[in-house]
Amino acid sequence: MRSAFFLGVLTLAAWTVGFFRPAYRLGAATAWGLTVLAYGLLWSGVQVRGLVARGRSPYDQILKVPVYKRRRPADLVRCERTFGRKVYTPGDFDHTVRPLLLTLIHHRLAFGGVAFEDEADSPSRPLDEELSGLIGGAPAATLYGRNLLSSDIDRMLHLIEGI
Repeated sequence: MRSAFFLGVLTLAAWTVGFFRPAYRLGAATAWGLTVLAYGLLWSGVQVRGLVARGRSPYDQILKVPVYKRRRPADLVRCERTFGRKVYTPGDFDHTVRPLLLTLIHHRLAFGGVAFEDEADSPSRPLDEELSGLIGGAPAATLYGRNLLSSDIDRMLHLIEGI
């Protein structure tokens, strides 16, 4: 739309000069022609550049390596949120941390290698005293009697990894 307006104004100016100054008709027509030519070349160059900039061939898009957004597993996010605090009251420990630790312990025990104290005939080594207390279900207030720190949780996780 702007191109048509520009060319219309340019043509009207050239005709006006040619009508009021007949001696300048050749100069007005030449200036009009060169201006239209320059404008046409500029416009076509912009259009071609726009096609190249936005147009990727289907072949290039097939070769493009897709970018996958890594998703964090929900269990990992929940563990990080749970183990992210510095101090746990015994109630918080029993309610939030102990279920996760019990899940980890039972998962590790499923692969064998550790026996409970009541399994005397098993050739495996016995389970650690602290982990046995966690599995036993005794409240954290009786096991530890104080607030638990993240270093205590870290120690328990190292014991679980040793199973």
